[in-house]
Amino acid sequence: MEDQEKPFQDPDPEREWLERREQEHRKSLEAAELLYQMSLNGEYDEDKIKQLCKTISWGHLHEHLVGKEDEYSLGWKATPDFFDTLPVLNKIARIYENFRAGEQSFFNRDLRDLSNDARFMLYHGLLAVDQEALAQFDEQKTKDFFESLKLILTSEYDYAIEEAVNFLNKHKDLFIQLSETKQLSDIQNKAEELQNFLKTREFERALVNAVQEGINARRRPGKQKVEIEYCEGLLRKVLIKYGFNPDEILDVWNGSYTEHSPQPQIRSNMDKVFNMEDKREGIARLLYREFGIRNFERYPESILIAQFDEFEYTDKPYGVMIQATHDWNGAFGVWSNMEIWEKLFKKIKERYAFRVVEARSKLEVARRLIRLKKKYGGHNQISFAFIGGHGSKDSITFGGPHRRNMLLLEDLAGRGVQRTGGFFEPHPTIVLVSCSTGAEGGIGQKLSKTLGAKVIAPSVSTSLKSIEAILTDEGIDFKVEYKTEYQGQDIGKVYSAGENIENI
Repeated sequence: MEDQEKPFQDPDPEREWLERREQEHRKSLEAAELLYQMSLNGEYDEDKIKQLCKTISWGHLHEHLVGKEDEYSLGWKATPDFFDTLPVLNKIARIYENFRAGEQSFFNRDLRDLSNDARFMLYHGLLAVDQEALAQFDEQKTKDFFESLKLILTSEYDYAIEEAVNFLNKHKDLFIQLSETKQLSDIQNKAEELQNFLKTREFERALVNAVQEGINARRRPGKQKVEIEYCEGLLRKVLIKYGFNPDEILDVWNGSYTEHSPQPQIRSNMDKVFNMEDKREGIARLLYREFGIRNFERYPESILIAQFDEFEYTDKPYGVMIQATHDWNGAFGVWSNMEIWEKLFKKIKERYAFRVVEARSKLEVARRLIRLKKKYGGHNQISFAFIGGHGSKDSITFGGPHRRNMLLLEDLAGRGVQRTGGFFEPHPTIVLVSCSTGAEGGIGQKLSKTLGAKVIAPSVSTSLKSIEAILTDEGIDFKVEYKTEYQGQDIGKVYSAGENIENI
């Protein structure tokens, strides 16, 4: 008997498509696990890393994490695979930091983006979590879920951090209830652990970084300053913790770098604060309260720590750096200046204390000088001073564009400025780090005459090149070089009691 011919079967396109997608999803899981193991073992194979990153499909992971209840639904709902997908995303989110933990200099943009994308997807999954999903908690799901929350809290996304904090606060009572109902104390314990985590330096660093990333991302062409859209309340609590007035310090941080980067500059200043607080608890509060320092990023850490350590030392002769709070082009925060101040401090620190103050107006300059005199004037007056601010022939600007924020040539004729001479030793040396203030007949020459001081200042728009301290038995002097485009050009002027004594 002849074999009967089998009936022709049309292929099922939908079934094939689903099988293909499931196969791609398995490959994604395998690639993620392999990358994770490589991160733990320190396998820095760039080509292999790049290929594995390409293999991971976010679309498939997203489908296994959240979905729509129906085609008309506007929101998202956790899928049946939600809790199975969390540990995969948790691992991917940690891959880059695992590599970095093994080698601090390691950088791979593909891995960095991969881990950031995983944290973003965890945030998106959080939006789909409701009471029904939380009711599925068991021991493992509890562990995975709260690990995911912590990864969101340490992400670079300010809106994600705000969502996670709100989620923790909103469900505080529910976590307690679930712990009791399920007799699973880990639910409440891990929720409380995360509440405590919000008070740690690790979270504060993550928060500041995320707020700055948000500011950077939202800046638009032609718009210099950007409002803080997310986590402002959390940020303000951090600023208050370290002794700052949030309104005042954010306003100052909004007043710098306006031509070159988004405002306000929070991360660079708070990174310096965090690093110093790790070494000297309470240092930021004291430097802000007693010396008006807001722009911590500008100064070498060694100078600020010594200023904190020597706060009560009243016997040591000292000099000051009076810096403007506002710096529209970042001239006072450049790395070359840091090196100059570091080198200068290293040479003078055994004989002289060096105290930095900041001021946003001429009135604040006077207040800062009065505070210094009250604290240290019983034994020593100011031996030398560096005054930094954006300048012209007739002015030095400390804060904004208003006259009250500027020291003007005409101000030097006033009795108040003349009395300022009482804060200094006789015939002190004052170096102006301020463009064009050394021009003939300008504010530098007038200041020299008013205070009976030696004043070193540039006659044109320029910046610092170097400062050399000259220590003698009689005291201290300085050789200052300003940068110039023209070889042999005389741009530095030296005045003594108002007289031009030499070009430098």
